[in-house]
Amino acid sequence: MEALTEANVRILRRLEALEQRLRALEARHGAPAETQAPPEAAPLPAAEPPPVEQPPVPPAPEPEQHAGLETRIGLAWVNRVAVVTCMLAAAFFFKYAVDNEWVGPGGRVVIGILAGLVILGIAERLFSKGHTVYAQGLSGLGIAVLYLAFQASFAFYRLVPQALAFALMVLTTLSGAFLALRYDAPVIAALTLVGGYATPVLLSTGEDRPWFFLGYLLLLNSGVQALAALRRWRLLTTLSLAGTALMYWAWLVGRGSYAYAEPAPWRLPGWLFLLTQYFLYLPKAGEAFFFAVHLLACAALTQVWPVEPSRFLWTLAALSAAALWAADRRNWERAPLVALGAWWAAYAYWKSEYWPPAALAPNLAFTAASFLLFFCWLPWRVVARRIEARKQDLILASVNAAVMFGILYSLLSQDYSRWLGLVAALMAAMHLGLGWLLLKRQAEEKRDTRPVFLALGIAITLLTLAAPIQFSGFRITLAWAVEGAALSWIAARTRAREPALAACAIFALILGRLALFDANALGGVTEYSLMLNARFLTFAVSAASFAAAALFLREPGLLPRAAPAAVYTGAHLVLLGGLAMEVSEWTRRNFPDGGRSVESMALSFLCAAYALALVIAGVRTRSALNRALGLALIVFVMLKLYLYDIWQLRLAHRVIAFAALGALLLAMSFLYSRYRAAIEDWWRDEKN
Repeated sequence: MEALTEANVRILRRLEALEQRLRALEARHGAPAETQAPPEAAPLPAAEPPPVEQPPVPPAPEPEQHAGLETRIGLAWVNRVAVVTCMLAAAFFFKYAVDNEWVGPGGRVVIGILAGLVILGIAERLFSKGHTVYAQGLSGLGIAVLYLAFQASFAFYRLVPQALAFALMVLTTLSGAFLALRYDAPVIAALTLVGGYATPVLLSTGEDRPWFFLGYLLLLNSGVQALAALRRWRLLTTLSLAGTALMYWAWLVGRGSYAYAEPAPWRLPGWLFLLTQYFLYLPKAGEAFFFAVHLLACAALTQVWPVEPSRFLWTLAALSAAALWAADRRNWERAPLVALGAWWAAYAYWKSEYWPPAALAPNLAFTAASFLLFFCWLPWRVVARRIEARKQDLILASVNAAVMFGILYSLLSQDYSRWLGLVAALMAAMHLGLGWLLLKRQAEEKRDTRPVFLALGIAITLLTLAAPIQFSGFRITLAWAVEGAALSWIAARTRAREPALAACAIFALILGRLALFDANALGGVTEYSLMLNARFLTFAVSAASFAAAALFLREPGLLPRAAPAAVYTGAHLVLLGGLAMEVSEWTRRNFPDGGRSVESMALSFLCAAYALALVIAGVRTRSALNRALGLALIVFVMLKLYLYDIWQLRLAHRVIAFAALGALLLAMSFLYSRYRAAIEDWWRDEKN
């Protein structure tokens, strides 16, 4: 009542201010007399009318805010905690009564049912008297008690058949939904939803009945979607997705040791349920919610059809097509990239775990179809829909070409390597055609050159790769190294950012190939020449390419300062890696007995000498980056010395290693002592 009184007072004050403004306007513009207040009306206190353009807005009093917060805590939250507490108390009392044999099984169930119905009756009575929030809490408690009673009637005591207990719990779910609508209480709906999902688990006997179980989940989710759409309760949709994912994954895991054995009759209902649920959530999902739905569906698909290549691959393609359709209809920016990422993750996991050896043909067909699916996204948006390409669309086109070519390379490289050059040329021709189409169809005055140059850039990259990939060995890495340096030079000459970014991407590929392929290319070779072999030549040329590109990319305004520094650091990592592999190979071939100890000592010498050379170069050229790299490398050497070498080296080797490295450390320390003042001046100059 006090809150209502304060609200009425505020309304009267507002009305009084509006009347004052109205009289002032009438007096200013000469309004007729009948519009003024009648003589018998009580005169209002004289006051200066406020400006018309700034009406007074009385601030809400602070005590009312605290009162509202106090009401929410004292009524809503305390009520909910009280309901949970009472539920636990009822469960504990029920167990205590069972342990002491106060009531028989039938009596316990009847008492539980009566208690639930009485609580629901009290809640209805309180709701009719205006205690809405309190009634909502009691209704939730009554629904929970009924769930427990009906579950105990079958699972604990076998008093009723499973079908009857299931029907009673479904009836409880429907009653909870009705009460949620009647009381406008999403909390009751959420509690009922939890009970609905728990029903098959609570009444389970261990018998696998996939059609019945998944059909029940489908009906439950359909009802939840209808309820959420009727009252706009988005929380229910989120809870529905979480409950469905949890139950479905638990059901998949429950397949046990025969999950991937054939025949498996549960696969068909599991697959149909997956597709039905996906398209049930898709029409009304927001972008973030769609991400969760699509990722979960692609992940579950890997478990449904692990040894059925055609069904798995084409279902995955259908899900990707549906994702692109939804992204186009709702203009989602990130959804196409998420669809491509989910496609790649699901395919990579499936191929690494379950790919049958005889599945090459469906893999090739599926990869080609998926490439065309994502390839058509950019022309569809730009040419057909006449929508300006976004950054995400350009990224999708680039990543799609790289991912698909990588998959085709992995599929064909073992037995069909002679076709790889043709595949690269065909993909390049498709991107050349795309660039020509984009250039031709766009209006001259509104032409966006970004997608055109992107398509041409992808085509040039594929054409550049076609020749070396047609061959084998280190020539691939050498061609990439030359291409990266050339693109960096072009970026420096034209001051274009795109070639510089492409060069950085190529250098990342070079690092991956050097580490994964070229580093192990000399395994088993009998004839070996120190530093006069194809592997070291590849590492040396790659390091020179990195260093040249770092010099070109230093052009002001081209890239952030960290980019050329990272490329320059990569040059030293590649060169040092090549030298380290030469040292390791030489020691293993010349010291077969104590090769491991000699190898570890030699690697420590190499790293220390390289670090000293970097510091000397940094002092001579006033390069802080060289000095920092040298110091970082010497820290690595010291950690290796004290954490590994001291325990692994033989005693003689340990003496040599510590003595030699100590001398190198003293030399480096002397350099800093000798040029300390100059180095500090250089730092001050760079800061100024």
